[in-house]
Amino acid sequence: MLVDYGTDSLILEKDFSGINSDKTYNAVIVEKSTENKTHTNISLSILLTDKPCTEEGSGEKREKIISIKYNNKNYKGCATAK
Repeated sequence: MLVDYGTDSLILEKDFSGINSDKTYNAVIVEKSTENKTHTNISLSILLTDKPCTEEGSGEKREKIISIKYNNKNYKGCATAK
């Protein structure tokens, strides 16, 4: 996941197998990272709702609405889950 126009990123190796099974998918992930020998808490909340969405910039249509809270910032947009 790239956020803040690519200035911050996050790679998660998690099981998201339930992402397409429910009308609403909600995951809260809290982990400790030891990257670069520093200890950092990672807090991520994902809410994926099965409702049509249109991208603001491009006008592309997607199947889902996504809301992500990462590092106390909220991000909203459209998503396609496969």
